[in-house]
Amino acid sequence: MRDLLVECLLRFDGERLKLHAAVVMPNPVHLILEPLENYKLSVLMCGIKGGSARAVNRFIGSTGALWMDESYDRIIRNQSDYERYCAYIRENPKKAGLMEDEYWLYYSRGGDLGEI
Repeated sequence: MRDLLVECLLRFDGERLKLHAAVVMPNPVHLILEPLENYKLSVLMCGIKGGSARAVNRFIGSTGALWMDESYDRIIRNQSDYERYCAYIRENPKKAGLMEDEYWLYYSRGGDLGEI
């Protein structure tokens, strides 16, 4: 099921959004994503949640809600915030005591926010 969510996260990377960092754990998922062009974060999250929920429900032969209604988003205002949130995402699986095969981790090595 994790692979289905990862596929949804990467589907529009570079087209509708830029994925800076992500970790998919059994519970929860943390992302740093940047909407591109005229795309709204709320629309992107609806697409990610909806697409992954449909894929997972098909996979397990179920229907119904998979995600919480609300996401907890934060505005990253500067490079220091960016680096702190990236570090949090990278370190979160270790803090949760997960083995490498129990999560998926992505982060842009050497990435930055560019123009703020």
